Amino acid sequence: MGGFVDDCFNILKFIFSWVDDKRVWSLAGIIFGLSLLNSFMDVFVDVIDNPILLLATLPILLLIGIVIFYYSIKVTLYALERKGFGNIEYGVVPFLKYILLMIFVSISTFIPWMDKRLLALSVIIIVGLFVNVLLIMFSGINIAAKIGTGSFGGIMGFMPILGLLIAFVILLFLGMLLWTYIYVRLYAASYLFLSGRTDIVNSVRESWGVTDGKVLRIFGLLTIIGVLMMGAVFSVGFAFGFGTALLGVVETMLYGGPFIALAIMTVFYAAMRMFSSFVGSYLGVGIYSMIGPVELPSETTLEKPVGVRRKARKRVS
Repeated sequence: MGGFVDDCFNILKFIFSWVDDKRVWSLAGIIFGLSLLNSFMDVFVDVIDNPILLLATLPILLLIGIVIFYYSIKVTLYALERKGFGNIEYGVVPFLKYILLMIFVSISTFIPWMDKRLLALSVIIIVGLFVNVLLIMFSGINIAAKIGTGSFGGIMGFMPILGLLIAFVILLFLGMLLWTYIYVRLYAASYLFLSGRTDIVNSVRESWGVTDGKVLRIFGLLTIIGVLMMGAVFSVGFAFGFGTALLGVVETMLYGGPFIALAIMTVFYAAMRMFSSFVGSYLGVGIYSMIGPVELPSETTLEKPVGVRRKARKRVS
């Protein structure tokens, strides 16, 4: 338990180490400026009533979000360097590869090709949920038809669809447990890729090996530190929001609108978005440094038993 608590404190300490990193501050202006532009455009989208202008602003908002994400990954690379890991030569092409990796990780979460048993279980749950939704829809249509013709059998007529709903909730719960487990097992994939250790497919494969036996530790660190950070952000946001709300009321009484309060809130939102980006990058790398990296796996597949992998290493040596 002491080791886990020490890990939490070490990660919390590392999370705020970006404050004295000049390279991160060199990106702060870019990320803050783009976040501020994004915030003002969000306000603009909320107040305009023209669908053509609304559609025109959506691609701009998407582009701004992509650029912010691009520089957020650069912050992650700085965090990896700070922990002593190497990293890739960053640019547009590696960024696009990283996006492909994230898509591949998402697919692998629901179709875990790394483990045949989990793959079969995930497919069963997905098919079960799909069939269940179809049966619920057909049951709902059947009930509506019977009510319309006056042949509905009272409250007992709801029992089949109630049973289907219960089955759906159970399947969804089991699926969430399974997919959370797989997500944690693939947690290191992005950092393995960004540290330049491997390619897209092997990042997923090696993450599966690096996180073996460490699921509870990773999940616990993510949960506890995540709750602490969200609690802190919520407290600051609530206090700041309450203050600006009072300012807005005073402004409305004096000038007919909360202009200054709205501007302050927009700037605050942009600053919090930048802060969250930095904290998220350093949090992920901090946890990654606690679980790995380990010696890179050999070219043998994950399905081979330990004895086979040892023989393969002897042949290589």
